[in-house]
Amino acid sequence: MTIGMTTRMIIIVLMIAGTVLVTPASATLNRTINDPFAIGVRLVRERSYAEAVELFEAAVKEDPPFVTAHLELARSLVMSGRRLDGLNRLAKAQRVAKSTNDQKRIRQQRDLLASIFYTNEAFQHFQDGLNLMRDRKTRGAIQSFEKALAKEPDNAQVLTAYGKALLSLDDRNQSIKLLERAHSILPERSDVRISLATGILNKDPKRAAALLRNLVAQSDVAESSVLTYVQALERIGKIRDAISVLRRTTSEHHDRLQSVFWLGKYYSLQPEGAWMARRYLMIFLRRLESTEASQKVEVDQKKNGSLDSLRRQAKSLLERINADLGVESLEG
Repeated sequence: MTIGMTTRMIIIVLMIAGTVLVTPASATLNRTINDPFAIGVRLVRERSYAEAVELFEAAVKEDPPFVTAHLELARSLVMSGRRLDGLNRLAKAQRVAKSTNDQKRIRQQRDLLASIFYTNEAFQHFQDGLNLMRDRKTRGAIQSFEKALAKEPDNAQVLTAYGKALLSLDDRNQSIKLLERAHSILPERSDVRISLATGILNKDPKRAAALLRNLVAQSDVAESSVLTYVQALERIGKIRDAISVLRRTTSEHHDRLQSVFWLGKYYSLQPEGAWMARRYLMIFLRRLESTEASQKVEVDQKKNGSLDSLRRQAKSLLERINADLGVESLEG
């Protein structure tokens, strides 16, 4: 590595579960080799993280808006085994960061530091769990995640994966505890917010909706997240809002069959909504009939619920709606 005459580029090498992850951190101009920040950087290069913490704390006290010093302090805290202290330092850095670029750097570092592994053993247990989940061996995966968590109780990746596995077995109480911990560490992480919202949907639909609101505004969000959101809206009495969300998602994604079903169902709950309910339920049945043999629909069915169950519900709703409207057939 070459050190320039003006700007020193410090490369911090983190050994993460046997993989070398290189994260750049730039010292600023006009910093002498003897100031606390420069000395802290030298200690980091020697992997003397605990000693570096004191120097970076002095650098931050000396120059509070110096975001890079905050980042190096957070890294050193985490690498010396104090993960939560390091993440708390990033929260303070977020408050002093002025530029969009600095805010982005802090978010990236938070994601990294919340999820790095200290040992190969914990990482291997985590990978074993992921592999078992892919093989649909959920109980075995849970055992692997539990072993990983015992080694690294504040690792956001492990907390999230473990929580999702428990949620898939409908062990909501324990799942929520783990996902709440993951959310406290990575409050902006989308997969954590989605899983936590799913877990608390019945218990706290208002908070579930709040967790998903910004995510659902993105056009590429998964259908399962949209459905969790609209069901939360239904539970807090905002069916009109749920209909609005479903109209948007079905217009943007014509292959989202379950969204079409729920749109029809929610219209059936609205005064004067019978004709619109009938329209969307019939669209759902027609699309399902024309595409149910495709592999894509079968994968979605396993992932998001039983399309056969929705088909039965749609037909039952249509029979009632047709009777109320005086229409004799589904096609009338």
